[in-house]
Amino acid sequence: MNYTETFDEITRLTQERTGIWRECGKTRMTSDMRNRLHEIDKELPALWVMLRREVAANQKPLAERYW
Repeated sequence: MNYTETFDEITRLTQERTGIWRECGKTRMTSDMRNRLHEIDKELPALWVMLRREVAANQKPLAERYW
């Protein structure tokens, strides 16, 4: 995955999580909803770490950027 794909996946999961919470405001939370929220909450931190690493790997060294 490149950092654009990783960010897209973070965005997709965040929107899915928001949609589940929005649905919970209209109806009772089901066990499937709860399980999916837990799955998403486990995936997102790892994706954020991956994104930071991908962005850092694509940056020029500090000396090349400023001097």
